[in-house]
This record gives sequence, structure tokens and C-alpha cells, in this order.
Amino acid sequence: MTPALFSYKNAETGRVEQINRDQVKSMDELDN
Repeated sequence: MTPALFSYKNAETGRVEQINRDQVKSMDELDN
């Protein structure tokens, strides 16, 4: 299974970046 990339606009830099959705999931777990 290929990792799903998530595109988002970085508010600080104004650039559109792509990150792995698995990394986003991990970041959400850290926030909670």
C-alpha cells in the first residue's frame, strides 16, 4: 500500500507542502 500524501498550505511560509498522512495521525495523537 502506497503512503497517502496530504497536501496543506503552510501558514507560516505560505508554501504548499506534502506530508504523509501517517505522520499527521501521529501528530494528532501527540496533541491530544
